[in-house]
Amino acid sequence: MEFEVIQINKHKQLNKKTMKKLVAFLFFVMVSCITVTVNAQDFSLNGQTMVRSKYVGPDGLQFYGDPVIQSNFTLNHKSGLFFDLWISSGFNTKFSNDWDDEIDYTLGWSGKISSFLLNSSLSYFDDFDNFNFTYNDVGKGNIHLGYPKQIKPWLKVVPYVDYITFIIPNKNTPFNGGNMYSVGFDNEIIITEKIKVTPLIQFSLDDGALGVKAGSLLKLASNLNWTLSKHFVWNVVEATFYSPSNKRGMKDELVLGAGLSWNL
Repeated sequence: MEFEVIQINKHKQLNKKTMKKLVAFLFFVMVSCITVTVNAQDFSLNGQTMVRSKYVGPDGLQFYGDPVIQSNFTLNHKSGLFFDLWISSGFNTKFSNDWDDEIDYTLGWSGKISSFLLNSSLSYFDDFDNFNFTYNDVGKGNIHLGYPKQIKPWLKVVPYVDYITFIIPNKNTPFNGGNMYSVGFDNEIIITEKIKVTPLIQFSLDDGALGVKAGSLLKLASNLNWTLSKHFVWNVVEATFYSPSNKRGMKDELVLGAGLSWNL
């Protein structure tokens, strides 16, 4: 019996390794096909790497209380289509052992419709155990509509509405999906030619997504960005404050961060 258990565990480990190799291979094939069959000038690539003091989700729930490094890489097409890969990991020696470890895959479209900016996307959140689909994983649909307004040469304001729906693909996952409805203002203040501040204020209604209590959430955020060159921006400091309504049984959260953004 012990021999059979060992064999089964080895088989599971092999399956996980095989899945990792298969995902990497399919991604490589997809990128290779794109670069061969289309004009490279139709594409651009940008990304960001941030070190943050903790990992707090969009609903204000703390997923991980220690520092994390979070990076994303976005492949954009001139049509507005984009593919984004987002990776989070803590500063520990193991990967895929807690909620700090996450890999998100997003396919979407972003563009201008009349005077409005529209961003729509579908995402798959691969939570720990990573590559062990689909337990603990989350699907996400998002529609974001903004109306940019240049108030002054140094001030741009973008009022927006945002809708997120969370879908749980595995019924054994110990939390449910749900919806978030948000309104907010995304702003850009030009201090100097190279220095910008981007304050944001957002108010959300959450119907109980991801296992939290239903209620409201106030989010305040601001970034201080310093343009280093045509391709690099230093995110000097980022501060995000989450304040759930007091009936939700969640505490206020402050997340600090710093990092680097780039584009090709």
